[in-house]
Amino acid sequence: PIDIRKRCSLADRLTRLTNNGGNKQCEEAVVNSLRWLKKTQNTDGSWTGSNKGAMTGFALLAFLGHCETPNSEEFGDAVTRAIVYLTNLGMKNDGRLATADVASHHWVYEHGIATYAMAEAYTFCSNLGINIPNLGKVTKVAGDMIIQGQTDAGGWLYGYKSGGGGDNSVGFWQIQALKACKHTKLWDDKSFKTVSRKALDWLNKAQGANGAIGYRGNSSQNPGLTGGGVLGFQMWGKGSSSNVRKGAKYIRTNTSFKWNEEGSSLYYHYYNAQAMINRGGADWKFYNDLFRDELLKNQAADGTWKNTAKHSGNLHMSTCLATFMLEVYYRFLPATGSKTR
Repeated sequence: PIDIRKRCSLADRLTRLTNNGGNKQCEEAVVNSLRWLKKTQNTDGSWTGSNKGAMTGFALLAFLGHCETPNSEEFGDAVTRAIVYLTNLGMKNDGRLATADVASHHWVYEHGIATYAMAEAYTFCSNLGINIPNLGKVTKVAGDMIIQGQTDAGGWLYGYKSGGGGDNSVGFWQIQALKACKHTKLWDDKSFKTVSRKALDWLNKAQGANGAIGYRGNSSQNPGLTGGGVLGFQMWGKGSSSNVRKGAKYIRTNTSFKWNEEGSSLYYHYYNAQAMINRGGADWKFYNDLFRDELLKNQAADGTWKNTAKHSGNLHMSTCLATFMLEVYYRFLPATGSKTR
């Protein structure tokens, strides 16, 4: 797809980075972080010692966001081993892309993040003619688990429990994963009509009058998640909706970004960066001015970012989230398909 392919031209990537408010330092910071990820990969192709499905998914998405594929000269081996690790994990667990026990809350997060990465990897590999055994099979089963795990209300809960409501922090990863799954062409487009409509219906109900979209149905609980809700609407063709306009206004009014302070949670800003660049114009200028230089000056010499704000995660997770934010200038997530301006 063109929104993926364009990130693979260095000249085009740098042009769009500059046109969208980035600079040469953004590109250098991303490459440095990818080199750190390559150095810290486990021998089995995974990352870290726990929640390996999610942590490997994060790293794989960071590489793919820079168009690093199994064919890449510097990072190709790391990418291939990550894909093989997740594929083997899915084959061993009947499609469940998680190392956490099924009784743990974490496994649904793991599965959504890893499915997102696997779907994007499959799209790259299939278009490049790269055959990784069972990649398509695992991706299809993993995506079907997300579709079948949706609640009646349209959200997703820990353990893919049925019933009403939804946990939006969990749900946003499922929404992103499903849009990446749609790009694979492993499903027909009709497969996503009902699940996407129900997901947006739930987010509409969860949004407060002030534009905030919180943790569950209460918009005042963790309203820092608002960017994820805005991104969900943008991904599924509602980028011009009042939900998006209200959400973007809430972000502009209530967002700060001072390193290691309360408002600097990288988990929240990961969503904000995508939502606001998709909005473009004054909304994006506000947000880019807010985060870009603050992020650049706080990268460590080894290529990592460690943010102590709540929800920023461990060193690996915070580094990946910061990398995603600096790739937003050119990444054109396959989950959005939106054009920046």
